[in-house]
Amino acid sequence: MFLMMACHGCDLLTQVPPLPRSGAAYCPRCGSLLLRSKPNSIERSLALVLASMILFAVAVSFPFLAMKSGGFEQQTN
Repeated sequence: MFLMMACHGCDLLTQVPPLPRSGAAYCPRCGSLLLRSKPNSIERSLALVLASMILFAVAVSFPFLAMKSGGFEQQTN
């Protein structure tokens, strides 16, 4: 199963074979990077999403700024 990709540098249409782990494909004309295989990319993305959800929940639950004026207090999260 080959992948057809256009080079970002010179617009050459190239067939890219399946890449091995940590492999990369380069344009045969100009040498710019076409595609890079990143191992564990789904696991890293999932870890970043979960961490951002936890940090977002903490940020929303605690007040960021509180102003008190004339007995009236206003908080923003």
